[in-house]
Amino acid sequence: MGTCIRYCMRLCCPMVSGAQLAVMDMHRLGEWTNLRALAKRAFNLSFCWAASFWAYPQHYRRRACQTFEAYHAGNAAVANNSRRSCMAFSEQPPARPRWPIALRPETIARAEIETIIMVRNSPEPWHSLDYIVTHHDGAVLFTVHGHPWTLSQRQDFRDASGLPLFELRCRWYDSSVMELKLPGSTAISEPLLTAKCRVAVQKPRAVMRFRNACALMDARTTQSYSYMGSPEQRRMGGATVDDETVMEIFAMDVDNLVHVAVIEDQRVAFIDRVSDPEVLAQGQKPPFRFRPMWRVRVARGVDLALIAVAVVIVGQQVAGLAL
Repeated sequence: MGTCIRYCMRLCCPMVSGAQLAVMDMHRLGEWTNLRALAKRAFNLSFCWAASFWAYPQHYRRRACQTFEAYHAGNAAVANNSRRSCMAFSEQPPARPRWPIALRPETIARAEIETIIMVRNSPEPWHSLDYIVTHHDGAVLFTVHGHPWTLSQRQDFRDASGLPLFELRCRWYDSSVMELKLPGSTAISEPLLTAKCRVAVQKPRAVMRFRNACALMDARTTQSYSYMGSPEQRRMGGATVDDETVMEIFAMDVDNLVHVAVIEDQRVAFIDRVSDPEVLAQGQKPPFRFRPMWRVRVARGVDLALIAVAVVIVGQQVAGLAL
């Protein structure tokens, strides 16, 4: 135990001399009875070291402060470079899937290149379960109303007219697993979508498995998307739509500013978190609540409701936190 105390004193108080440590060696006998005295002496020596530090000449303290500032400036520069590279990566256009991917075929993105939507965590309620999804021109697409007092933290998805669409719930015994069901479904009802959220290095932030609603559509509707399917598949009579689809959400930086949605190795959506306080404070009155907000670029042929559900699932990890 005396050796441990000597090591700690050398580590925490580098100005302690060997003579002072030798004095401490005299207290090795009866260590348990003299522990209080040893702790008191260690505190006194630490106080003396701190006092001697402030007694150093001014240039020594200035040099230490400059070293400290240079260290943090280097870390900030690395973080800014990483953020710029992620932003440049997110500016790439999303890739079109081989066939339509949707929970609701009525809300599939039809724009030629990409569709831009905004997903905002509503600042009005005290809880962070409410969201609003709008088109880039301001038109409301979906609203999300949360129920914080339920064990499953239920969130109701509704369209612009207020018609219920889905219910997003987490399992009461495992909050990392979330299920999307139709309104009024029971606990034993089959979910439309199941998501597994996790935090791991070089692993998806969320893995979502769902039944593609376009698999039950008429083949003529599927073949109307001329870009879908490879040339070999089109010569054989059209692309084959998979019944179950897996979507993975990857975080591109440690600050969770940029996410990408991947389906079959295709980046079908880019999710960029808005970090400008002026944009986050728009439409609010003091006191401001800087709830998260995302700008999402969705490829043609991907359901906007599906992407909205994905953003809400990923947003559970950062919702309610100020920037």
